[in-house]
Amino acid sequence: MSLAHHRRLPHRRAFTLVEMLVVIGIIAVLAALLLPAINMAREAARKAQCSNNLRQLVLAIDQFDQARNGYPAARTFWNDANYRVKSGYYPTSYMANGVRLQTLSWVHESMPYLEKQDLRTQVENNLKAGGFVWDVYGKLAAVLCPSDETDQPYSDNTMSPINGGGQMKYSQISYAINTGVWDNMSGTYPKAGFDWPQNGVFETRLQGSGDGFLKFQKPGKADVIKGDGASNTILLIENSDLEEWNDPASEIHVGVIWDDNLTDGSAYSGTQILNKYPAGVNNTKPDTLLALYSQGQSYAIPYARPLSNHPTGFMVAFCDGRVKFVSESINYFVYCRLMTSEGKKYLPAGTPLANVSNLQTVQLIQQSVQGPALRDDDY
Repeated sequence: MSLAHHRRLPHRRAFTLVEMLVVIGIIAVLAALLLPAINMAREAARKAQCSNNLRQLVLAIDQFDQARNGYPAARTFWNDANYRVKSGYYPTSYMANGVRLQTLSWVHESMPYLEKQDLRTQVENNLKAGGFVWDVYGKLAAVLCPSDETDQPYSDNTMSPINGGGQMKYSQISYAINTGVWDNMSGTYPKAGFDWPQNGVFETRLQGSGDGFLKFQKPGKADVIKGDGASNTILLIENSDLEEWNDPASEIHVGVIWDDNLTDGSAYSGTQILNKYPAGVNNTKPDTLLALYSQGQSYAIPYARPLSNHPTGFMVAFCDGRVKFVSESINYFVYCRLMTSEGKKYLPAGTPLANVSNLQTVQLIQQSVQGPALRDDDY
């Protein structure tokens, strides 16, 4: 037998347990370093898309303003002559039962300028045939922040028995318009509308065939420029507590407000906490917006504020088209000043100056929401 047969084959040394643990530990460290960076990159992409959505919406609203000489209504009825007079379906009053089913939002009004005329036409055809606004539903990418998107097929809202009951299809919306302060829907002073335009930007324009005379101001960008200025006035803002773009059941379904429950020039006695939930609420709204609104102002106002799924703040679009990420630590009075379009003329919603019961409080609020020009580092 040759010597070659007596040579030992080379010994193959396997990984020891210690070596395997070291390799696993290195991989875990690398993953721990990389995953936050990946998540940050994803969030940056979502935030960029959110900013782009807001710019598209500002452009659409500006085009509406140029074509119609005023901003779209926050909520309104379809203002078509045949629908109003001949259809028999036009609402008799903004306070009538089931009027929610025939109410259009600023989203519907802006559709032709968002290249969604087909959806607007479907809504109009439904209304002419006695159908309802929410019969047209689905994802509308322009009004949805990517950070808010869910796979939820149905809304938490239940359809009216008028429409057969059951759950609504989910048509998610992330962006709210600036609707000033809480609307006064009593109609006590018809010439005052539901809110004064200087308290915000968009107004509710609901007038049924039997509501008599209601005066609406129809504010537009020119009014904002004459007031506090387009660069200092919020047009759109995130609120991830919003529900459906096709169900503008109340002011808080479409807009954010500022709480004019101010005690003096340096104190705030309300319940709004920007980008957060009220104390004792576990990071989700406790009921649908309609249920909260039905319980009254004190229950609903905490949820009619900015809220986003972006860390530490929310995206804001101003009337001049600028889009900015605003920190949740913004001073509440600065937020109020950015919400008013002409703060020095603040008045309680739907109340003429001659009928204001406490003029001193009004003057204090006017002083609180005006002052020297705001700088970028104020918010």
